[in-house]
Amino acid sequence: MSTIVVSSPANGETKVTSVFCDLGLCGKHMKHTLLFFLWSLCLGASKAQTDTIPPHIDTAYIAGSNRIEILFSEPVDAITAGANQSYLMHEIPSGLLMAYLNSGNRLVSLIYTADLPERMNLHLYIHGIKDSVGNLMPEDTVALLIYKPAPFDLVIDEIMADPTPAVSLPDVEWIEVRNVSPFKINLMGWRLCRSIGRSGPMPDWQLAPDSVVIVCSSGGVAAMKAFGSSFSVTSFPSLINTGDLLYLSAPDGSVIHTVNYSDEWYQNELKKQGGWTLEMMDVNNPCEGLTNWKASRSTLGGSPGRINSEDAVNPDTSPPRLLRATIADSLHVLLWFNESLDSVLACDINKYSISEGLGHPLAAVVVPPLFDQVVLKLSRPMDTMMVYQVDVNGVCDCLHNEVGMYREAKVGIPISAITDQMVINEVLFNPRPGGVDFVELKNKSNAIVDLKALYLANRDDADNVSNIEAITTEAYLCFPGDHIVITTDAHLTRINYLIPDTAIVIQVAAMPSFNDDEGNVLLLNPSGTIVDELNYDSDWHFKLLEDDEGVSLERINPFTKTQEPTNWHSASTGVGYATPGYKNSQASMRFSTAGAISLSPTVISPDNDGKDDYLTITYQFQEPGNVASIVVFNQNGNAVKKLKQAYLCGTTEKINWDGLDDFGNRLPGSVYIVFTEVFNLKGKKEVFKNAVILK
Repeated sequence: MSTIVVSSPANGETKVTSVFCDLGLCGKHMKHTLLFFLWSLCLGASKAQTDTIPPHIDTAYIAGSNRIEILFSEPVDAITAGANQSYLMHEIPSGLLMAYLNSGNRLVSLIYTADLPERMNLHLYIHGIKDSVGNLMPEDTVALLIYKPAPFDLVIDEIMADPTPAVSLPDVEWIEVRNVSPFKINLMGWRLCRSIGRSGPMPDWQLAPDSVVIVCSSGGVAAMKAFGSSFSVTSFPSLINTGDLLYLSAPDGSVIHTVNYSDEWYQNELKKQGGWTLEMMDVNNPCEGLTNWKASRSTLGGSPGRINSEDAVNPDTSPPRLLRATIADSLHVLLWFNESLDSVLACDINKYSISEGLGHPLAAVVVPPLFDQVVLKLSRPMDTMMVYQVDVNGVCDCLHNEVGMYREAKVGIPISAITDQMVINEVLFNPRPGGVDFVELKNKSNAIVDLKALYLANRDDADNVSNIEAITTEAYLCFPGDHIVITTDAHLTRINYLIPDTAIVIQVAAMPSFNDDEGNVLLLNPSGTIVDELNYDSDWHFKLLEDDEGVSLERINPFTKTQEPTNWHSASTGVGYATPGYKNSQASMRFSTAGAISLSPTVISPDNDGKDDYLTITYQFQEPGNVASIVVFNQNGNAVKKLKQAYLCGTTEKINWDGLDDFGNRLPGSVYIVFTEVFNLKGKKEVFKNAVILK
């Protein structure tokens, strides 16, 4: 005989655990008998078992632009799973075309009448689904998203470029990435890039909205994990201490955020020496530079893994500005803006117009990764020696501030400067304490000159040309009559002196050395030809100046020889002792008399009604070097207002009087005399008396 032992585990399955066969009965029919018995046993067990487990969703994903696929845990009922009403998309309630089961009855495909919306959190409500034996699945909602990276979804909001000497953070270079989008973003395939080179791809890492992650090299990740979520990337770019261009690129290669940082952004001389991070103040203002970044205030030296210590509301309300235009060739113009632009709007050819019949360009392309340059393809080549004007309208920055008053720029085909086309027009060689030198150039020719092809230099003790420094490594056009200022610190120069147009200041890393007492300035072209040369002397300053610190030497006449001491003079008091970037205060004037003073209007009523509220005194002199004293007298001959005393005049200037006396009191209505006394070092003296009526 044979014995079959059957066990019934806790899960309800029937299992044959062993078979014993009696040798006396195990013959040729035993095989058939045993198989029949086993078949009968399994059939009975199947009939006895009951399926009470409902199906559930294993996965749901977007499989195409208009298709969603849902994989259930087991085969489902074809009727309920194939019914459109079993699926409801809250965001597009009536867009489902059909639902059908694939082979195996586990996979359902949902086909929609139109493409599913991108960058929108979708919610698919599923209900009424049964399995093959009628078990009803509990209703469920699946969250779906077609995520397409957009600018500023992720931002670099903190940079540790110079960790040495360490404050309290590890001696490791790192950056912090913040998700400012409303979507959870998988960082797989994203990269951190520099101006040269890029990192390896980021790992499979889900970054939730308004959360951060620290990115560094493999050697630093263990130390940085103590401060927050961290991972490493291969080929983590070495961060330059003084500044560099960094940007985040999405898996498709698109640039999402760019930071062109500089050590000026620390705004703290001690912290820029190392050990402190740069922090973005307002992550909703991702395009700003210096005005939206500062050195960390955290006692650790930085805020990795948490809200920045400099976190603040710092919106950008300033419109973008067109700085200048240059050319790549006669058919392509490059526009330079002061900040990143909205790349969609900036590609619209109707936003641009070029004079002299060129009209709208054929194409407009925004240049990554900074998006602050636009290349225009023209309808026909530009003519040589022709100055064109580009007008920009409707272009916006990345926060949709529209371009304002600075929307025009000149452009044309430049030449390489030759002798006497560009001249040295003003020099500050003895700056105020803490200040910097500057050199002003003037284009006195009728040609367009590219400053990229010019160099500043001076002579060494052996009278050899030395200390040659390029004015700029980028194309920069100087048009007939234009002034250009070269300095090592544009910001400081703008603080010390009035500069009406900051776009005409070029900041360079280094300049030739200019001595405070005497020295020289050379202007060279690429062939080494001297375009202009000045050997200056502090004795050329006006003799009555008590101190010439911070006072520039101005060229009187650009068409007179450079090396002529009488062609140079100290800048006037009225302009703050320098005129970088605009007409010199001592520029030569041609008048029929040695000097002239006029008053306008001759009747004033200082009542703040916007009409004739103040007197304007205008003087003009044929030569520089005049010193003036201006005093207002009443009818009794008493001095009531000392407007100027020992005032170094420019060749032309305006001075205002508001009708108040020396103590700030309003004077009574009457006739007043403006008495002006002018003298110079040549012994010439003139006196002017002009009447004005005060009502």
